[in-house]
Amino acid sequence: MLLGSAVATPTELTLSGSLLRVVDGEELARESVSGAPAGVAAMVNRLTAALLIGEAGEGKDRGAGLATAPLEALQDYLAGRKASRRGDYFVAMDLYGRAFARDSTLALAASAMVAANAWQGTVFSTAGFRVVPQVWRMRDRLGTRDLDLLLALPAVGPNYPRPSTSAEIIAQAERAANAAPDSPEHWLLLGQLMSRYGAAANRPDWAARSADALDRAIALDSSLTLAISDRIFTAIEAGDRDATERFAKLFEGRVAAGFTDDGMLWAAARALGDSAAAIRWRDRRDGLSRTDYMQKLTKIALHSAALGMDLGDARWAVSTLRREATTVPEHVAATLGDLAILFAEGRANAGDASLREVPGPQWVGTIVQQALIEPAYRSLGTATLAAEAAGQYRLTSDGGPRWPPTQDCYGTLHQVAGGDISGAAAASRRLLAFAATERPPVSRDEWQQIDLRVCQLLLQVLSEGLPSAGEARPALDRLDSLMRTAPRGFTGVINFQPTALANFTIARYREAQGDITGALAAIRRREVDYFPAYLWSLPAFLRQEGRLAALAGGTAAAARAFDHYLVMRTDPGPALRPQRDSVIAERAALRR
Repeated sequence: MLLGSAVATPTELTLSGSLLRVVDGEELARESVSGAPAGVAAMVNRLTAALLIGEAGEGKDRGAGLATAPLEALQDYLAGRKASRRGDYFVAMDLYGRAFARDSTLALAASAMVAANAWQGTVFSTAGFRVVPQVWRMRDRLGTRDLDLLLALPAVGPNYPRPSTSAEIIAQAERAANAAPDSPEHWLLLGQLMSRYGAAANRPDWAARSADALDRAIALDSSLTLAISDRIFTAIEAGDRDATERFAKLFEGRVAAGFTDDGMLWAAARALGDSAAAIRWRDRRDGLSRTDYMQKLTKIALHSAALGMDLGDARWAVSTLRREATTVPEHVAATLGDLAILFAEGRANAGDASLREVPGPQWVGTIVQQALIEPAYRSLGTATLAAEAAGQYRLTSDGGPRWPPTQDCYGTLHQVAGGDISGAAAASRRLLAFAATERPPVSRDEWQQIDLRVCQLLLQVLSEGLPSAGEARPALDRLDSLMRTAPRGFTGVINFQPTALANFTIARYREAQGDITGALAAIRRREVDYFPAYLWSLPAFLRQEGRLAALAGGTAAAARAFDHYLVMRTDPGPALRPQRDSVIAERAALRR
């Protein structure tokens, strides 16, 4: 209900209004505006905007920036906020985009697009990533708290437009949350970053810090759906059944209230051993848009590999995606899910249809990196590099330029791993020259974020060969130091540095030096997300983690790593069967 009053003098008119919730009479917003009587139409718009902003719960730090927006743009932005809070992320991104199209100075709308795209829909939509340069150019239109939040997003980072490491991004999120202790959005972002990148950034407390931040976000606003969803993920990841069950019940209430992304309820049911509920949530379509449903299928495949779940539902989800996909993003999602399963199972080979469908150079590097981590896939790496050299995997779908680091970085790493170090020094020089070029093959905005240090150091480390016990290796020390900050390996467009291989190599070389603690720390430095580099190589990391943890005396940690590995590697291909059998034997030895 809208209540209001008008008070007029010959020279001034004051309009006041308040919004009351009918069910209980609670006042949701109260505002007033003043001006010359002749400007009544403009004053009505100002009062309307102020009441809408107040009713939406936007703080005064945002109110000033929103109050000057055209009413239609404001309505779209606030509708996007409501959609985002209830979990309709694709609807929210569209509404934010409409608001930004109506008012190209509405930095809050563009910033909200980036935030929505950071965790949702990166296969199905990249509209949020594309507006990052525009948001940056008008960052002075954001309040301090919103600018702090923007700089903590992985697609931006505190050094933007230069690259930021995950450690720097997490530190920025911590500063932002501490400066906005009452903002659930800030604590949500910190929890998400800790969950995904805390381990890679060498934060030993990452799991507890993630749970604490997400708990705080939920305590501040129990209707913040994404925070509940992420909290279920962290609970499953930690093997915390009580927390999984508690937050799943809270999340189910959000779904009943209209939230559409129910994939985490499938994951929770599987983690709790409730097969009937898992199938019910897996199959649910009522109330879901097509994009929501297709994204759920994609997440089922990726969650299964990332969280160490039985792959039966993942295979079903990919089969359904393959059968129902009609758009390019849907076909890409099916390919991504299929490859996650194949590499988790240990059954990928060069003849797989999905490996012929990879869309560009950002995946070529990942395939070669996988072949370097798992030598059983070496022929796959050789075939992929040959196909790239022949002209496949261009930067754009219309046959744009090739991506030079594919051969200079990944191709040379492949040669060095095969024992040929003759081209390593020249490749490093070419990479340095490429990094300094004035005519980049991708847009200047993307180019500025590229960091090529990892490959150069890794080439040097591998060229020097495996160290002996106690042998000093300065290049290895420099690479280890760099990787403790978690340099970003993926911009959203190009996979430009082999971060997974770097940590895997450091673990192997530290073990050769006799430094088991350093080796174990390196093998645990991995991202927990769905970009292929770490997801595809997860079984190899888990096997080494289990072995190194056992050597360090961590029997329980070793058992967890081996068990996660064995859930996925139930029936690997012939080349990886001996590896699987050795893990079974090592796991049995732990029991004894």
